[in-house]
Amino acid sequence: MSLLKSTTILILAATLATACQVPVFRYALERWESDDYQLFLVTPKPLTPTQTQQVTEFQKKLNHTNLKLDILDTSRLTDAQLWKLPDIDTSATTAQLALYYPKSSKNKSPILTVPFTPENLATIIESPARRDIVKHIINGSSCVWILIHQGKADDAQKIQSQLNTHLRQAEKAITIPDGIIGTAERHKITGNTDLEDVLRSAIPLKISFTSLLIDRSDPAESPFIATLLANSPPAIRQGKETLIIPVFGRGRQLPPMPASRLGYQPILNGCKYLCGACSCQVKEQNPGFDLLIRENWPSHLITGLAVVDKQLPPLGGVGDITQTQQKSPIPEKSTPPPNQPKTSITRTIPIIIGTSIALLILLTIITLKRK
Repeated sequence: MSLLKSTTILILAATLATACQVPVFRYALERWESDDYQLFLVTPKPLTPTQTQQVTEFQKKLNHTNLKLDILDTSRLTDAQLWKLPDIDTSATTAQLALYYPKSSKNKSPILTVPFTPENLATIIESPARRDIVKHIINGSSCVWILIHQGKADDAQKIQSQLNTHLRQAEKAITIPDGIIGTAERHKITGNTDLEDVLRSAIPLKISFTSLLIDRSDPAESPFIATLLANSPPAIRQGKETLIIPVFGRGRQLPPMPASRLGYQPILNGCKYLCGACSCQVKEQNPGFDLLIRENWPSHLITGLAVVDKQLPPLGGVGDITQTQQKSPIPEKSTPPPNQPKTSITRTIPIIIGTSIALLILLTIITLKRK
């Protein structure tokens, strides 16, 4: 076996040893914060008192929305400042709203550009479909499967019926991973408990899927549909075929699937990923992207031991970490320093051990080759 293969296997084994038992859909709901969208209000002149009041009322709704608003009065900007702006049309003679994906997205083009009106402001952050998605997720749905259709509602309902049949089969074929501690079982937490396996919400943990029809021609859903499809190829965005999109967590979507590809195996594969143990806790290393949804997600989390992560001491070696773990009981409540990832001790030791073994093998092979 080559050096590269040996090292890769050991590092992979160390990584797998740290896998969290909480399913992906639940881990995303409890731990992944949504990325912020950017909305520009571009106006060729100062806002009127009425427009200013409309903006003020809108800004009050942004407390629990992953959206940031910037007002650009182009009459007060220099040519150099205008040059630095993103792909925004500054030649309009009336106020416009331009919505952009989060900075983490590779898509730098506007999702939509619409006139500045109270109605357009409202539909950018709220719509009936998004309220339904939030309601289903809070009630325990593992994933909401959206069907975006255009044309006859009867045809879309037939596709939805076929999808529901596959989802019911998937529910029977998938089980919740073992080793998860619910919020009602916090008394089971010990010094050896990996807090990544402790639920942070009393929302029912179950394998349950829901489907939801959305008509492309519904003006109330127009901004939401544009957000769902703007990252897709032109053939998907401009086509008339019904599209199936899974949404989970705090409103994270997977890429659209045309209804022509609908079958049990593709649906089962998607469900298995969503309901499997979360092997990678880093959101950016998982497929999908965040949607623009207004909801106070932290309000559904429970404080106390179930949401506490241990704060690691400076890394001075495996022995130092082990001694610290034995001397330090789980605190009643602790908050990790800002901008630092939350990590448990039991998750760190396997990584260090696996990496150390890999380095030892590497040094041994190099020494043997020299001899």
